Order: sequence, then structure tokens, then C-alpha cells
Amino acid sequence: MQKGISLVDLAKRIEENQNLKADYIAPTSAIAMTLDTESKPQLEISDRGTFPILRTAHDQIATHADIPTRYYQRMLQEAPSLLADNVNRWFADNSKPRMLRTLAGDARALLIALELAVETTEPEGERLSVSGKPSGATDHRSPVTGHRSPITDHRN
Repeated sequence: MQKGISLVDLAKRIEENQNLKADYIAPTSAIAMTLDTESKPQLEISDRGTFPILRTAHDQIATHADIPTRYYQRMLQEAPSLLADNVNRWFADNSKPRMLRTLAGDARALLIALELAVETTEPEGERLSVSGKPSGATDHRSPVTGHRSPITDHRN
């Protein structure tokens, strides 16, 4: 049997990660893929920094640049400088506003405009509780089923 993380530990981890997050909005023409000293691709936004790329962000870069996944992965493994040239070319030719979402200095996502307001954890300024009803909070019922939600929403 696997042992999971407690809700208290999960809440602590989420709060700690909040301080490690940063989002940068820029046109893709202002975002460059460069190589670090080990020839690993990273994204660079002038005056903002350089960010090593995590797997999900690689997938999203490939999608935005319209590079087939298998070819992107092959360039990543065998010809990183070719990958950087391709990405930079397509970013410049098809420049659109994007949000580079980082966590602890790593590029974790490159999002399109429709995804800008969506976050996989708690929204800014809101607290979600699964461990009981906080004072002053109200129960929320699903508009579809009418059942109580296991997550209560309360604002500071």
C-alpha cells in the first residue's frame, strides 16, 4: 500500500511553491531558445533571465512552433543547436503573446492567451480548504448535482 502526503503537508507544499512562482508575458519574438554550457536548451527573455526548460514546457514549445513531437525530441537529443535555430525562427515568424510560467527558476509552461488566467493550484488571493469548514465560510453546492462540494472557498 502506498502512503500519500497528508493534506497539511500538501497545503504547506502549495504555499511554499507560491513563493517560487513567476510568470512573464512576452511576444514569442522576444523569447529566445539558447543553450547552456552543457548544450541543454533554455528559454531567455531579455532583462528577465534564462530558464531551464521542463518537459511540459518542451511539449508546449513544440506545439507553438508547430514542430512534430518526434522531430522535436530527436533534435533535443541529437542536435540541440538545430532545435534552438528552428524554435527561434518559428517564434519570430509567428510571434504571439505568451506567458512563460516558471517555478524555482525553471520554465514549466508556455501558455497561450486563453490559458493565462487558469492555474492548477489556488488562484491569487483565494484560499481553498479541504480539511473542514473555516469560520465565516459558507457551504457551496454544485449547480449540477446539488451536492456539497468537498472544497470550501473562503477569501481573506
